[in-house]
Amino acid sequence: MTKQIPPEQSLESKAVIAVDEGKYQPTQKPKTSPVDWFKLLLAAVLVGGGVWAYSQLNSQPFYIRALLLAGGIVAALLLVFFWSNPGRRLLRYVGDSWKEFKKVVWLPRSESLSMSVKVVIFVLILAIFIYGVDSLISLIFNTFLVRG
Repeated sequence: MTKQIPPEQSLESKAVIAVDEGKYQPTQKPKTSPVDWFKLLLAAVLVGGGVWAYSQLNSQPFYIRALLLAGGIVAALLLVFFWSNPGRRLLRYVGDSWKEFKKVVWLPRSESLSMSVKVVIFVLILAIFIYGVDSLISLIFNTFLVRG
């Protein structure tokens, strides 16, 4: 028997209801297809070829060697990020993370500065306290145990 879920309920509550009804199916990690593995391998070969060309073509001018290296890296990045699923997933993840990052409400500058100063003062006080306790323990140790 299926329960009707009002549209205003959140995804979390829908997931809980689905688990309670025994319909929970864990989401599987998307698998990388053999074609995508080939594209990733090809991208690695492009970068490796650019590095090889840069290091082995010593008789060529620097700008040609640098262009070969940069061309291999750029071609590999284009191949990975625009023509393979793992690259597209990574770009989507970064984009979603950036959207969430923009939603964060940051403290005003004055409040951040005030909290930072308080943390630095607390750390200094704690360091002085630890130094004092360490010096006291060293003094006691040297007085009673070493010179005894």
